[in-house]
Amino acid sequence: MGLGFNRLGRGGRSFLREVAIIIVGVLIALALEQLVSGWRERQRTEDIRASMNEEIADFANVLQIRIAAGPCILAKLDAIDAWLARAGAAGPLRNVGRAPFYFSSRGAWNADAADQLARHLGPPTFRIYGETYQGMAEFAAISQREQDFWIVLQTLERQDEPVAGERRWRLIEASAGARNANLLLSAIAQQMLGHAQTLRITPNTDLQPSAVRERPLCLPLETGDG
Repeated sequence: MGLGFNRLGRGGRSFLREVAIIIVGVLIALALEQLVSGWRERQRTEDIRASMNEEIADFANVLQIRIAAGPCILAKLDAIDAWLARAGAAGPLRNVGRAPFYFSSRGAWNADAADQLARHLGPPTFRIYGETYQGMAEFAAISQREQDFWIVLQTLERQDEPVAGERRWRLIEASAGARNANLLLSAIAQQMLGHAQTLRITPNTDLQPSAVRERPLCLPLETGDG
């Protein structure tokens, strides 16, 4: 082979060297392109993850409010049920209140983000992010339905006629629905806060859980002349 290479002559050897240089240059360029592309992919993944972490931090703050409001919700529903059980009960009542409701953004999670995270974060972390965003969606849907139940219960603050017949049953159903929604939302809150802790995301502090105690929801149920 060496003899054949020598027979190529100076021009042939020069040509082969140029071809070899070109091939090596192309390989180096491809390697550099892959490195740059990989760096951009990782950077994009980190940007997506940062946006998601911020949304989850806001969501975790809402969950803290939910957990703080849980005892007040149960106490108020117990008081309303006891009042509805009284014969000849009539309103209006004071401090019926309603369960807290807050909007939380979840726009960072989409099909493109999911594909990006699945490639770079690994299955365990990807699963936790996916479950968290699914929990955010479920929490928002149940919270909206819960508000509908409390709207019915709040009619007790505005009407003074006796609670009987169809109206009484609507109120009983609303109380039962609110109680079930509270159980579901409390369970989601506990699980999703656990996920946030696993992801090392600290809840934001824009909303203070202690402020819940100052709302009508956490004050004793009273008659209009109480």
